[in-house]
Amino acid sequence: MALDAAAGTLLWRPPELCFGAPPVVANGVIYRAALVPASNPAETLLARDAHSGRERWHSLLDSGILYVTVSGQTLHAGGSSFSALRSDAGHVVWRYGSRAQFYQPVIADGVVFVASSNPPNSLAWHPFGIDSNDFLNALDTRSGAP
Repeated sequence: MALDAAAGTLLWRPPELCFGAPPVVANGVIYRAALVPASNPAETLLARDAHSGRERWHSLLDSGILYVTVSGQTLHAGGSSFSALRSDAGHVVWRYGSRAQFYQPVIADGVVFVASSNPPNSLAWHPFGIDSNDFLNALDTRSGAP
C-alpha cells in the first residue's frame, strides 16, 4: 500500500498478498514477492509503479521468492533457487542452483554474493553456523557462472 507522505492518506492498495522480505524500491518501481490471486494463486515476483500502484509486470518463478536486490537493470531474487531477471520486463536472464535456500544477495564489482543453506526444509536463519551445511556463492552478475 502507498500513503501520501504529507497527508497520510491512502493512495493505492495492491490486490495481491505480499510476503517475505520487505519490498525493494528503485527508479520509481516497487519490487517484491507476492501471491497473485489471478495466477491461481502462484508465487510471483511483482513490479509496481511506486506512484500509481499500476502493475508493470509480474514473473511466475519455479520457486518461492523471499529476497530481492536491484543492481542496475537486473533483479537478483533468492528463495529455493536463485534467479537474475531484467528489471524492465521481468524476463529471467539466468538461474542458479535448486533445492537450497538462497538468502539476501549482495552485489559488488560484477559479483553477486549470496548465502545458501541445504536442505531447504527449514527456513531458520543459520548460514555459516557451527556444524551447518551452508555456503557462500560468488556468481558473475551477467552469466550466473560461479
